[in-house]
Amino acid sequence: IPLLNGHTIVIAPPGDLDIPTLHSVITRQQVTALWLTSSLFNLLAEHAPDSLAHVHQVWTGGEAVSTTSVRRVQNHCPHLTVVDGYGPTETTTFAT
Repeated sequence: IPLLNGHTIVIAPPGDLDIPTLHSVITRQQVTALWLTSSLFNLLAEHAPDSLAHVHQVWTGGEAVSTTSVRRVQNHCPHLTVVDGYGPTETTTFAT
């Protein structure tokens, strides 16, 4: 969908993805929407919620997302929409 709307897709660099690297990619590339696993979202919320200051939407899933993490991120970034994509539909569409 990003490409259909004239936007750019940003792919994280190869290798282990730590929070400082993720913060750098999000801010340097001016990411406005992203999909993160719940575990990665929780880590980002705990260690660098300001990384999402210019992001408009975060989709998270793969497992249940921490409500504490969502609240923390929303306190730092009240404009941000967090979508929990975890549930039967996610399991059905991503299972092979």
